[in-house]
Amino acid sequence: MDDLIRFARAAAADVDLQAQIQASTTADQIVALAAARGYTFNTADLRDYSRNLGATFWPWADRVDSERRRFFDSGASNPPGSGRPLGWFRRRR
Repeated sequence: MDDLIRFARAAAADVDLQAQIQASTTADQIVALAAARGYTFNTADLRDYSRNLGATFWPWADRVDSERRRFFDSGASNPPGSGRPLGWFRRRR
């Protein structure tokens, strides 16, 4: 969990990383971004802590809980080539 917190803090200070996180369509992609930078945590850790990650660059920012949970389930229910759009939710205004 410490690496997840450190990754979140690093992301808050790095605009390029924020853009990569925001463009992620699955939790696995975010975990891979973190791993490429030397941070170690898994999708379960990310899901468990996601309620505390509210910065606008997180893909579930400004979403209701059901949409945040759907993001974490999207890797299994929305595999590449499934025909479902990757940007499955819209930002509410």
